[in-house]
Amino acid sequence: MSRIRIAVTGAAGGVGSTLVKTLGESGEYDVVAIVRNGLGACTLGQVNAEIRVGSVSDPEASRQLLAGCSAVINCALPKGWPRSPRKVNDAILRNIANAADVRAAVHFSSVAVYGQCVDPRLNSFERPRPTSEYGAEKLRSESICAQRPCTSMCQVLGTWIS
Repeated sequence: MSRIRIAVTGAAGGVGSTLVKTLGESGEYDVVAIVRNGLGACTLGQVNAEIRVGSVSDPEASRQLLAGCSAVINCALPKGWPRSPRKVNDAILRNIANAADVRAAVHFSSVAVYGQCVDPRLNSFERPRPTSEYGAEKLRSESICAQRPCTSMCQVLGTWIS
């Protein structure tokens, strides 16, 4: 059986770079770190991963960046958050869902979808109530992932959906 090749988008960021390092050091996966530019690639340092540079928001580039990857962990965060890059974020989610080889995808969200204070009387996993534009945009991204009609699986809030 061949090893799983996992792509990590947003691999130069705080969460993405930690995932690339941890997954690479585990020796259990072939890791592909996807970064927007050469500077992001340099910040990763020495990692046990293939580094691919480009934008997953571009349909043609995303095909090359995600080629051969059977799983994607999406940590990408478009610049100018939250409203201005909405189209970029939507394109990233769409291109991951449409990637030919991808069979599983994990979209990283944020506790911000529950507002500034998680209070079970006001919000829950079933009824999130963001209190910021950032949280509202993250919740919107979760909804897009949950509704995406794709053959791959997407993990949103820890629940597998198809």
